[in-house]
Amino acid sequence: MGYLGIYHDGSQSYINNTGTGNLYIKNDNGGTINLQTNGSKNAVKCIEDGAVEVYHNATKKIETTAAGVTVAGTVTATSFSGSGANLTNL
Repeated sequence: MGYLGIYHDGSQSYINNTGTGNLYIKNDNGGTINLQTNGSKNAVKCIEDGAVEVYHNATKKIETTAAGVTVAGTVTATSFSGSGANLTNL
C-alpha cells in the first residue's frame, strides 16, 4: 500500500505518490490548471476543453490547437521522419 504525501524537507517541497496507478491533478470547477514558477510565471497551462500551453521564462512557446500544435520560435530536432511537404515557415 502506498501513500500520497505533500511535505517540505526543510529545503524543497514535494508531492509524492508512492501507490499504484496514476497521479491526477483535477480542477472540477471548470477553470484552468496553472503550473507556475517564481510565484507568478506560467510554466504550463491546461485550459478546460482547450489548449495546453508550455512557456519558457513566462513566454508561450508551444500551444496545442484543434488543428495540431503551434510553436513560437525555432524547432530543433535530432531527426525527422516524413516528406516535410506540408511544413510551413510563417
